[in-house]
Amino acid sequence: NGACTCPSTSTFVNGACVCSGGQALVSNVCTCPSTSTLTGTGESAVCRCSGSFGFIDGVCSTCPSGSSVVDGECACSGDREIVDGACACAGDQDFTNGKCVPKCFWTHNNVGYECFWTDPSKASLALNNDCEISSPSALDNYVADKRTNKYDEILGDPVISLTATNQDGSAGVTQKATWREYLLTPTTLENKVTFDTFGVFDLEMTATDYSGVATCSGCVAIVDKYPPTAETKCQTTEANTLSTAASYADGKLAEAITQESRFAAFYSDDNVKNNGGANDRCDDVTAEMQDFFASSASTLASVDNRCFDDDFVTQLLDKTSGGTNLLASATQSELDGLQCTRCCSKSLTLKEYYYDYKCGTDLADAEKKVATSDQCSFNYCLNMPSDALVDAGAVVTESVAEETTKVLGGLPTSVAPALNVIHRSITCTAVNKGCSYTPVLGDLFTHKSSWGAAGLEEYDVKDYVFWRYAVDTEDWHPWSDSAALTFTNTQTTVYVEAWTRCGRAYRDTFTVVLHPHSPHNACTAFRQMWAENSPTPLTNDNSHMCAYPGSDFVMMTFAYDSEADSIHDADTVKVKYTDVKCYVTLAEGGPGNLAKVTEAELPLTWPSTASGRIQISKQLALELVHDPTTAETTDVNVQCDFTFKYFGSEETDNEPCAYPFTIKDCDAPELETTSPAVCELGSPTGVPGPFEACSGNIFTTVNGASQLLTERKPVNDECCESSTALSCVSLTESASDSGVKRCEPSTHGPLPGQMMAMELRVDDEDVGETKLATSASPSAVELLAATALVAIVALFVVKQRVTAAERLARETDDVYVTLLD
Repeated sequence: NGACTCPSTSTFVNGACVCSGGQALVSNVCTCPSTSTLTGTGESAVCRCSGSFGFIDGVCSTCPSGSSVVDGECACSGDREIVDGACACAGDQDFTNGKCVPKCFWTHNNVGYECFWTDPSKASLALNNDCEISSPSALDNYVADKRTNKYDEILGDPVISLTATNQDGSAGVTQKATWREYLLTPTTLENKVTFDTFGVFDLEMTATDYSGVATCSGCVAIVDKYPPTAETKCQTTEANTLSTAASYADGKLAEAITQESRFAAFYSDDNVKNNGGANDRCDDVTAEMQDFFASSASTLASVDNRCFDDDFVTQLLDKTSGGTNLLASATQSELDGLQCTRCCSKSLTLKEYYYDYKCGTDLADAEKKVATSDQCSFNYCLNMPSDALVDAGAVVTESVAEETTKVLGGLPTSVAPALNVIHRSITCTAVNKGCSYTPVLGDLFTHKSSWGAAGLEEYDVKDYVFWRYAVDTEDWHPWSDSAALTFTNTQTTVYVEAWTRCGRAYRDTFTVVLHPHSPHNACTAFRQMWAENSPTPLTNDNSHMCAYPGSDFVMMTFAYDSEADSIHDADTVKVKYTDVKCYVTLAEGGPGNLAKVTEAELPLTWPSTASGRIQISKQLALELVHDPTTAETTDVNVQCDFTFKYFGSEETDNEPCAYPFTIKDCDAPELETTSPAVCELGSPTGVPGPFEACSGNIFTTVNGASQLLTERKPVNDECCESSTALSCVSLTESASDSGVKRCEPSTHGPLPGQMMAMELRVDDEDVGETKLATSASPSAVELLAATALVAIVALFVVKQRVTAAERLARETDDVYVTLLD
C-alpha cells in the first residue's frame, strides 16, 4: 500500500527486519534453524532444539563436556566459553577448581627456555643442573608446611609433579615428589627430569592437595651446541706433492704409514667426541689416490682405504708388467720420465647437522644448520727409486781382470789396476795399424741384480730389471752376452745401465785401453851381432873380411842377447823372444853361388833362466872355400830366425835376418929358405895341417855327391904329422870355452899372426873378487911380457871395479876387457 513493510512476522529494528525467538528470515519467512521448532506463542515464542540438544552458534548441537542447556543454548560452567566445540577459559586462563583463573606460564624473559647441550660427557641433560631451569614455587595453606602428608609413601595426592613432553609426539615423562621433599630440595625433583635427545619439550608442573590442583606450563628447547670434536687434534705433520715426493730409499714408507695412521686416528670413534642425542653427522670428506703409473688421481671408495702399508712394494710390482723389456721400444725421453710414485690426498672436516629449536616454533619450521668442527688432512707422495727397488751392478769378469793385471805388469811403468778399466794388448806396434780387440760382451762384463727390499722372493728380479750398453757414444743396445764388440782406439768407453719401470737403477762406465807392442826388429842390430875376431884390423875396405893372419879361415863370434837394446815405449808391451836358429852358407864368390850351396845350422845353446832371457856367445871359424878348388873370394851368408811370442799370447812369429859378406885371404905369399912345416906324406885326409883350424865350431863347404854343402867340420884337437911337431893351440882371441884352435908348430920363434894379450875377466857372480886370466902362445918372450904387465894389470883392476848395482844393471854374465885396447 505504498509503505515499507517487513515480511512475515519480523519487525523493523535498528534499520533491519528482525524475526523474534531466534528465527531467521529464510525466503522472506521467519524460520527456526534446522532441527529446532518454535515453541510458545506471541512475543514469547522461541526456537527450541529437541531433546538434550542446545544451540551452539545457532546450530542444534550436543553440548560439550562441562556445559548444559540453559535457555535453549549450550552454556559452560565456570565462566567458560565454547571454543572449537569445547569449554575453555578465555585468554590466558586455566579452569581450576571449577572456575577460570589466570594461567601460570613458566617462562624466561617471556619466552620458553633454551638449553644448549655442550657437554659431550653427558648422556642426558638434567632440568636444573644442566639447563639451569628452576620450577615454580608451590604454595598451600595446609599441606605445604613441611608436613608429612597422608599418601607421601606412595606419592599420591597431595603431591608435586613435573612432566616433560616432547612435541614430536613422544609420550611425556612425569616425575613426582612429596610436598616436604620439594619444599626442602626442589632441585632433586627438577633434576629427575632429564632430556636424552634434542627437540622442543612442553613442561608442566602440577601441585595437588586433598581437594584441588594447580598447574603451571612451560617450554624448553634442547639444542645441540656441541659438534663432533676430535679429542686429539690432527697430528699429521708431513705434506708433499708429486714433484717433492719423499723417497722410499730414505726409509719414508714407515713415515707415510705413520702419517696416514695419524690421520685415521683423528676421525676414529675413539677420538671423536659428541654429545648424546640423535647426532646427524655430515663430515666433509675427500679421499683420492694417484697410483703408480697413473696420469691423474682417482677417488677412493672410502676414506678408510689405506694408501700406504707394508704391501707397498708388492703392490708396485703387481702394477708392473714383469718380463716385457721396456728398453726395446721406449724412447730416451720416455725412460727419463719413468717413476714409481704413489700420491695420497685425504681430508676430513668434522661436521653435523643440527636444528635450531625454539619454543613457540613448530618443529617442522625449525631451521636446519651445519656445525663445523676440527679438520685434518693427509697429503703424501712416496717415490720408489729404481736403485732402491733393486740392487744392480756390473763388474769386469774375473778372467778379464786377471788379464788386465798381466798387461799392466808388462808396461814399462807400474800401474795399479782400476776396477772399471780393462787393459788389453794388441799385436800391432800402433793402434792405427789395423789391429783390434774383439771380445763378446759376456766375456768382458757380468751383471747381477737383486731386490733392494725384503719379502719379494716370489718375484723373479730378472723379469723387472733390463740392461743395456753403449760403446763410446750413447747409442744404446739391449744387453746380449753374445754381442760382439770391436775396439780399435787407444781408449774406448763402454756405458752400462740397468733400468726398471721406476727408472734407471744403475749406471757405470768402463774403459777399454789398448796397448800396442813396442817396435821390435832383431834385424836392426843383426850385423852387429857378428864380430870378427882378429888381432889386427882385417878389413881393407867394406868389400870383404880377411882371413885370420896365417890361416885359411875367418874367426867370428855370434853374440846375441834377447834383452839387449830392446825398446819399451810408454803404454806398450813387448814381445818375448823365445828361440833363435842360425844358419851359415859358404860359397865361391860370385853372383848366385850362395844359392847353389846348402846351408848349415849353427849349434846354438844358452842357459835356461826364469825370465826366459836368451844370451848367446858362439865363436866359429869360417873356412875359405877349397873344395873342389880355392877361389879368389868366398861369399858368406849368415841368417838367423828369431822366434818371438806376443805379450800375453802363445802365438809366435819369426823375424828372419840375413847378413851377407865376403871373406878372402889377405896375406901375401912368402918365400923361405928353410922348409916350412907341412903335413907329411901319408897323413890322413882332412886332418888339419899347419895354421888350420883344429878345434871349435868350424864350418866349411864340401863338394857333395849332388851339390855343394856347407857343414860343420868334424875336428877333435888333432893335427897332421909334420916335419915340425904341430899342436892344436887356442888362439889369443879364442873364447875360454869351445873357442877356435889351430895347429901351430912347436917353435919359439914368431908365429904368423901371433900376438900377446891378456884378458881381465870380471865375474858377475862374485862381487868382491876380480879374476885375471892370461892367454898367450907358450913362448918365453910372452911369459916375460906377461910378467912385465903385472903392475899394469893391477892398476887396470882398480879402474875396472864397479858397484854391484852397476854390474847387475848390465845383466851380463861375463865381461872381458882386452888389456891392449
